[in-house]
Amino acid sequence: MLYAHKVTAALEAKRAGFGSGEDSFAAALAAYRGALSDLAATFPTSTLLAERLGRAQMGSGARPTARYDAWVAQASTGDLPLLPLGRGFAHHAEAREWAEVAIR
Repeated sequence: MLYAHKVTAALEAKRAGFGSGEDSFAAALAAYRGALSDLAATFPTSTLLAERLGRAQMGSGARPTARYDAWVAQASTGDLPLLPLGRGFAHHAEAREWAEVAIR
């Protein structure tokens, strides 16, 4: 049986935690956006970024593509960077299934 007064009390006890989690997420998102803005300002083209990565001693081996240039153009408008997959998913489970096959 569900006791509404107990659920209400439990939620009230956790109210502050809900807000702090949102604040933490907002701070992390702001830091991420700042880092992306710095990246775009420092390396406005994929060529400049590739040259810098070519001089790096360590790295993943990944190199920027023309999509980076498209992202920089989009980021300059203040929009969040979006890199579409070229397909949509009906629900989360379908996306997970696609991702698990794609990484094999």
